[in-house]
Amino acid sequence: MSSLYTSPKPSLLLSGSPVSSHPLAESFSLSGLFFHVTRSAKRKTLDIVIERDGTLCVSAPVGVGLETIEALVTRRLPLLYTKLEKQAALQKPIPTKEYVNGEGFYYLGRSYRLLLVEEQDKPLKLMGGRFRMLHSALKSPSNLENNHRPPRKAQTPFLLNPNNKEEKENTQAQGKKLFVAWYKEHATVWLTRQATRWSPRLAAKPKAVQLCDLGYRWGSCNPDGTLQFHWQTILLPPNIVEYVLVHEMVHLHEPNHGKAFWQRLARAMPDYEERKEWLAVNGMRYGL
Repeated sequence: MSSLYTSPKPSLLLSGSPVSSHPLAESFSLSGLFFHVTRSAKRKTLDIVIERDGTLCVSAPVGVGLETIEALVTRRLPLLYTKLEKQAALQKPIPTKEYVNGEGFYYLGRSYRLLLVEEQDKPLKLMGGRFRMLHSALKSPSNLENNHRPPRKAQTPFLLNPNNKEEKENTQAQGKKLFVAWYKEHATVWLTRQATRWSPRLAAKPKAVQLCDLGYRWGSCNPDGTLQFHWQTILLPPNIVEYVLVHEMVHLHEPNHGKAFWQRLARAMPDYEERKEWLAVNGMRYGL
């Protein structure tokens, strides 16, 4: 399995293949930094990843000694310090979304304002340049299971008490659930269509495209040819989503981030470095 670790919050480095299901875990400190080491028999190269919370992880082949790993880390210390400083500068708190009229929500790089409505055939729609959310759906989770039922006569509007912390948290959780479901549905369609368009150029066809919560990763290529993407990917601008997709499709040929991988990616997408850098700098802005 290979993954794109430009995390959906503060975005930093690309990783190679994740560890196997039975990794050998180690750790060491160097120049005031602490590193976790995970090993996989499938790996052929060393990779250093800075995760969203600042954790430093080294992915290594099973047979590589700790001295060799430390030597690599030592050579890359200047770059690591630069990346950590950049992360600290970018890691500003992301305001919690409020599911109220006028709040902005991203889709394919554009922010759309939310409009709460009292009658609608689905809990959430993008229509007329606005996200339209059924007001009662914020209070009733059962609406998620009844998307296709005819709309009922509007009841007394559900009014959120801003002083009730529990009520506010429940409303935010329900609102996020509605948006995540909508993003997954539309991302699956968009990414599948783009994968079909790119397949001839890359001579690669994924077994399936799946949307899920990948934690710190934007995308992942499984050994069986299934591509997985974080649902937040569809919030990014189209050319950046396309980069994440093509990156993972290249992994269908090249499992690791070796020279052959980057050469193949460059042939398919000559400006991938610009897109990759944009994602590293700006990806943290796109979330719920």
